[in-house]
Amino acid sequence: MPNSILDGSMGRAFADQEYAQFAILQLPNAKVSILGGDYTHPLAHQYLKTLPRFTQLFTTSPDFAVLAN
Repeated sequence: MPNSILDGSMGRAFADQEYAQFAILQLPNAKVSILGGDYTHPLAHQYLKTLPRFTQLFTTSPDFAVLAN
């Protein structure tokens, strides 16, 4: 699934800059998001606050659990 998003076949990919510190792979119709990079980046916390209540969330690091509180 991540490769299909990165290839542009489905979903959307977002990054904070060309050499990203934080990135999102998203399937908005299925309400699925994959987060990667630096969980302390300000955009990580901001993005999580805007997610719909019922979103399937995957992370590349267990450190993202800190943001759940």
